[in-house]
Amino acid sequence: MATQSRLGGRPPWAGAFCFVLAVGGCVAAAETPDTGTQPKADASSVAMDAGVDSSPVDLPPKVDAATGDTTPATDATTDGAQFGIATRPTKQTCTLPARADQPVAKLSATGCVEAADPKKPAASLIPYDVISPLWSDDADKQRFMAIPDGAKIHVKNCAREPETCMPVFQGGTSFDEGHWVLPVGTVLVKNFLFGNKFIETRLFVRFPDMWAGYSYQWDALQTDAALVPEEGLTADVLNARGVKQSWSFPSRNDCLECHNETAGASLGPDSRQFDWSIKYPSGIVANQLATLEHIGMFDAPVARLPALVDFRAQGAGAPTLEKKVRSYLHANCATCHRPEGNYSAIDLRFGVTLQNMKICNIEPNKGDQGVVGSMRLFPADPAKSVMVLRMQALDKLSGRMPQLGTSVLDTTGIGLVSDWIRSITSCP
Repeated sequence: MATQSRLGGRPPWAGAFCFVLAVGGCVAAAETPDTGTQPKADASSVAMDAGVDSSPVDLPPKVDAATGDTTPATDATTDGAQFGIATRPTKQTCTLPARADQPVAKLSATGCVEAADPKKPAASLIPYDVISPLWSDDADKQRFMAIPDGAKIHVKNCAREPETCMPVFQGGTSFDEGHWVLPVGTVLVKNFLFGNKFIETRLFVRFPDMWAGYSYQWDALQTDAALVPEEGLTADVLNARGVKQSWSFPSRNDCLECHNETAGASLGPDSRQFDWSIKYPSGIVANQLATLEHIGMFDAPVARLPALVDFRAQGAGAPTLEKKVRSYLHANCATCHRPEGNYSAIDLRFGVTLQNMKICNIEPNKGDQGVVGSMRLFPADPAKSVMVLRMQALDKLSGRMPQLGTSVLDTTGIGLVSDWIRSITSCP
């Protein structure tokens, strides 16, 4: 059975929004089943260290939600195929607070949700999902974007505007290539749920001179969510299995640890993360980039880039281990671990060669996690690889990565990275 985004698979608008907060604390996509293939651009077209190809690529197949059957999809911009959204939403109600330091106290009063039923997004919001999500302690996510009426999204094209892009890394393209510059007034909305219970809603807002993030905690009756104090808070919640676990509601400073200027602030909205098909509330399964182009969200035609892959995909046609791991690291780690980032000694961006990642057989400079002779990546031995040992650590004091926003081990990610390390027998 083919894997697809669960956007629309729960109640109305149960999709995903992308507001990635605090390392690993802001996830980027709804969970997908553990089997099947991903309904996104052909993984075989994703070349490591490939340059940008501005020509169109094959669109992902359409997936029948009931049967999992796929049918070829064609470029809707040329042959009239269906789009997930017919026309651009109008009369935007989800707007900026008057001041960044004076956010609205109740989620129901923000204009980003229906006032009478805050679980539902406002009609002016656009649902979206990302290919490679951040880990968020096994919570489900719903993501939406609110773009001001008439405003356009600018997509970085480094050939046309090299002065706006980071230096090109060796053997590949600039990390900024394909990044979305969202207009002033944009609000990214993200719900975190366990089962059908809403735990938190985050708003990430672009002001004229800055981005700001706000966290809202849902009440026990699920009627509304209240603004979390500026310093954040931690509370016990019941996960989807009914087991108590700690949940971190980020402080406003935590938001900007990952949503930093070097990383592009908004993080998730990026052509590499959007070039796949999702199921829209309309019931239509369609490519996100094609849909957003169709409704006029961009200020220029969007070049197609080597896309990330769904690292959760299994079965026939699933991406290679290499591509899954590199996509996972890009989404979960490269926000900080890249040139000019908060920790630039290593480079975990998608497309960087193993040699240029600066991890293979290189001694760690932040401690060996108590394992004598360990390396950042010890070929064929995850038990002596600090990048795995840090993922397995239980808290920040013990060297956990990521440091913020998570308290539950990501066993899928740990397993992927461990398998990848076992496959590496020597360093370049």
